[in-house]
Amino acid sequence: SLEFHPDLPSKRVELRVRLSDPAPAGAVVDLRVPLPGAGEASPSEAQALFAEGGREVRLVLPLGASARPWSLEDPFLYEATVTLSAGGVSDRVKTYFGLRSIGVARVPGLGHPYVALNGKPVYLQMTLDQGWHPEGFTTWPNDAAMREEILIARRLGLNTIRTHVKVELPRKLYWADRLGVLVMSDVPNSWGEPDEAMQKEWETAFRGMVRRDFNHPSIFSWVLFNEQWGLQTKGGDGKASYRPETQEWVGTRVDLAKQLDPTRLVEDNSACNNDHVTTD
Repeated sequence: SLEFHPDLPSKRVELRVRLSDPAPAGAVVDLRVPLPGAGEASPSEAQALFAEGGREVRLVLPLGASARPWSLEDPFLYEATVTLSAGGVSDRVKTYFGLRSIGVARVPGLGHPYVALNGKPVYLQMTLDQGWHPEGFTTWPNDAAMREEILIARRLGLNTIRTHVKVELPRKLYWADRLGVLVMSDVPNSWGEPDEAMQKEWETAFRGMVRRDFNHPSIFSWVLFNEQWGLQTKGGDGKASYRPETQEWVGTRVDLAKQLDPTRLVEDNSACNNDHVTTD
């Protein structure tokens, strides 16, 4: 797996390469990224040697003084080629990343924080994206429909979508990356009670989402829970309540999210039906 950690202030990117099996002796990973204006002929390149039996290496690649950030106005994507060589055999993957930072900024005169993209506050003009389709209900009919969905958002004057309680297709996220729309990505909710099986299923889904979608620059926030869906326990009287032990578990999941992905905001919307808690 490949995990790109953009470092906008330093105009560089760190790549973390993880293997499913222990590395053999002499395993080398190479990263090549064409720089804007330079083309394929003069890419920036970095290389690292795996320790024998190791499973992870990190490479730092400078992007030059003319490094080009990913933004809503200019959603520039760096193309990257990663090659793993071992025992005379090479495995090559082509992918991309965006150079951008996500944080929180306060606007003078206002009493609440704003989401910040590349250090600048962004007023989120957002819609809830539930993605129902006459052709396939929750299944996209084709690639053109996914692209058009992002373009519709832009034509409406929106700059953000919230993919609601489902795991979106990577191709839809690609178009958000390519066309410049921010994405809040929801973890699917349970409709049952927060028992051990539900908690295990939730964590499996969330870990998988972070692992698969980490490199999409459009995603700026993980929404861990939607309101209290799947977080209430029924008592003997049939009434449901949000119990302290569940609240404690939700808090530990926020900590887990920050641990797995320190580059994005984490949103826990379980405290109240209308109030969101966003942390960086």
